[in-house]
Amino acid sequence: MRRPATWRRVAVVVLGVCLVAAGGLSVGAARRRAATVALAQLVEAAEARADLLEGRGALDEAARALDEALTGPWPAAVDPAVGRPLRAALLGRWARLRLDAGDPDVRAAVRRRIEAHLEARGADGGDEDAFTARLYAILGEIYEAEGRDDEALAAYQTALAMNRALLERLLEDDAQVP
Repeated sequence: MRRPATWRRVAVVVLGVCLVAAGGLSVGAARRRAATVALAQLVEAAEARADLLEGRGALDEAARALDEALTGPWPAAVDPAVGRPLRAALLGRWARLRLDAGDPDVRAAVRRRIEAHLEARGADGGDEDAFTARLYAILGEIYEAEGRDDEALAAYQTALAMNRALLERLLEDDAQVP
């Protein structure tokens, strides 16, 4: 008689462990969703602030607003498929604001920051996205201004290849939709 009770207890414990594990997974997924939404809202607020400042002609302040969002802490729980493009979008906007100032020293700093971002992205095995393609195009523009034509051509080619791949995927997805 004791055996069924023991097995029942074991079964209840195993079931409890499974439920806790499943609950932990759902908590992890909920945490990831919450972090991703919070980050998207941070980016949206930084973009809105930069829009207002840029509209007032305060380009340096607008760039600082974007820089604060870029350099502030980003939660590790953010879905990388969302976090990487958001960071690339902010960096591209920041770069454009800084480059529009026309200062060669600023141009070099922007180049170094974009190169560092792209190197880190490559180490993470990041997916292609339109915002990263834009960074390659901006990098090509910087290389061209620096007289580094071969590197400019390579950067432009990378941007074009990324955008082509993205468009092809979208067209394939459209063909799949009934």
